[in-house]
Amino acid sequence: MLTPAADAATNTGRAHAPKRSSPADLGTKDIFLKLLVAEMQFQDPLNPQDPTRMSSQLAQFNTLEQQIKTNRLLADFLNRKGGARDAGALAGASLLGRQALARTDAIAFDGTRPADFEVRAPGASGVQVTIEDAAGRPVRTLRLAAPGGGRIRWDGATDTGATAPAGIYRVVVQARDAQGGDVPAEVRVRGLVDGVRTAKDGHAQFRVAGVYVPDRAILEITL
Repeated sequence: MLTPAADAATNTGRAHAPKRSSPADLGTKDIFLKLLVAEMQFQDPLNPQDPTRMSSQLAQFNTLEQQIKTNRLLADFLNRKGGARDAGALAGASLLGRQALARTDAIAFDGTRPADFEVRAPGASGVQVTIEDAAGRPVRTLRLAAPGGGRIRWDGATDTGATAPAGIYRVVVQARDAQGGDVPAEVRVRGLVDGVRTAKDGHAQFRVAGVYVPDRAILEITL
């Protein structure tokens, strides 16, 4: 018995019908690419797609692809490191690559490039800065000419004229007013956020200008 040609075409069309996308697929790069290709295929030849709009869509596609990869890597990181315990670091990962201003008394010297930091002591008429090594030994002592503190660029030079080895150093500030009274002071560093980890208390710590600081020490985030 012969099957009518119409039925055969219908059956063939059903067998080769493209798989329909579900709403859950709309966040994947594949469905985005399919929509972009379909838009190009069915555009009006007399009124083609605006090239600037096409470039914008391609940029969106690239951003979506990178976000998917980032989410996958962060999910793997969370699974490996212990679930909810590392939620602080996972949430803080969105700050990677941003510029941050942080409050800390630690600075990093790599043995070559100067370490930049800022001392703030509003109301102080005299400010002395002592840079100490990991053992608490004074390495370099500076007196700031400007009242209230200022920016400092330490090139690694010690009080003896030698160059300090690479490492993490502590900045101790002594600030006094005109009457000789103590004035509160703080040290700030600015740099790229290039690392994030979870502290024992579950909060995120960020590496800024080579030193890790707690999330509460972050004062400003910029692009």
